Amino acid sequence: MAVPGREAPDPRALRVVLSAARGLNPSDAAFSTQLDSAVRNHPEAGGLEPALLARTGAQYADAVRGFVRPQASTGYVLAGLYTRRRRMAIMLGIPLLGIIGWGLLWKYKENIDQEERRTAVLILVSHQRTFYQERLNALKADTERTGILLRGDACDPRLAAKASDQLKAAVAALDTARGQLESLGGLEAKSEPVLRRDTVQLGKVKELLDDVETKLQLSTGFRVAGREIQTGRRALENLKREGQGFEPPESFYTLYHAGVGAADRGDTERLLELVNDLRGHVRDLREAAALPAKLDAALKRVQSLTTLESVRSKAVALHRQGVAERSTAVLKDLDALAERLGEEYTFVVTGGKWRYRNDNPSLKTYYLIVEARDGQGKLLPRRIQNEETGRWESTSTWGERVPFAVYERVRVDKQDNGVIDEKLFGRKVRGTLDDELLFPSEDRSAVVPRVGQITKW
Repeated sequence: MAVPGREAPDPRALRVVLSAARGLNPSDAAFSTQLDSAVRNHPEAGGLEPALLARTGAQYADAVRGFVRPQASTGYVLAGLYTRRRRMAIMLGIPLLGIIGWGLLWKYKENIDQEERRTAVLILVSHQRTFYQERLNALKADTERTGILLRGDACDPRLAAKASDQLKAAVAALDTARGQLESLGGLEAKSEPVLRRDTVQLGKVKELLDDVETKLQLSTGFRVAGREIQTGRRALENLKREGQGFEPPESFYTLYHAGVGAADRGDTERLLELVNDLRGHVRDLREAAALPAKLDAALKRVQSLTTLESVRSKAVALHRQGVAERSTAVLKDLDALAERLGEEYTFVVTGGKWRYRNDNPSLKTYYLIVEARDGQGKLLPRRIQNEETGRWESTSTWGERVPFAVYERVRVDKQDNGVIDEKLFGRKVRGTLDDELLFPSEDRSAVVPRVGQITKW
């Protein structure tokens, strides 16, 4: 259909123009010039008028360039968006709604998480505050108790001053910690950041309370050391006064002055060692002073227990030795002599045993089993040397080696009625030192001697 006001193009000329326009870019600024040149040089243009070809080419160029997209100016872009507004609304609206929805959901979740975090921090701060308040109260009681003990103890003045300084510093740190706890105020209305700042302040409170505890320990250490020093000083002076009454040797005063030096240095461990050493010296001096009277008492006891002149003479000699040498060992010998003289017991035969000598089946040894009993029939332990082992043992029952004839006589005696009628093997009489053997030999002309004993069979 022809456009009103315009002449319809010649079909032949239009075919030539279309053929010539192939390969040309309508958007190119030189499109019309390029098309005109191509039409004039087209092989089929020879049979057509140049004016017709030029007019048809111009019409074609105008028609084609009327549909070429203009340059993308701001107006062009806005016009394009406006014409495509519905499509653009669909393309952009749905993702935008999704993004907005996700944003709202994330914000909701973030609010919930933030509240949960705030609650968690609130619980933590509340528990810490309660714990530190209880610890503060306990430390306050400790400082008061330490102060009472410090005022009541008799301490070395220098260490008492150090203990007092540490106690004052502990009280000051405790007051600072109390002020920081009280400054926290109410917790319920605080935001999470503020609560987190409170945890930092509670950390400082903890450091202060730790410092209070350290200072209390130091104060207690100084107080205890001061009390020990003062106690050691009193002990030194008391021991010195007591020791001077016994005319002590120079070593006694050397120990005393070393103890005073340890006290002045505050060396409690060394002071305690020297006090114990000095106490041992005083004990030795005391015992040495009492030794003559103890020696006299031991001698009188021996003399009261025996009439044997040899024993009495031995006791007198020991007494003289002990007095001259101031020997506690001699006193022990006198006491042992008196104890031996006072013993009284009997050896009773209860049976017999035989054994191979040195595990030789051709050699046998025979023993009577005896017991030591006092006047009331009570068993008494004795020191017996086992001839098979050479060891001394304490026992109330042992075996005395006897000839076979004696062993056989006792065996027959017991076999007769189950009772050993001849059973007194020996005795120890009060006032004597040695055991008296009484058991008759095989021919009854003498007594069986003691030649060997066993303690196990």
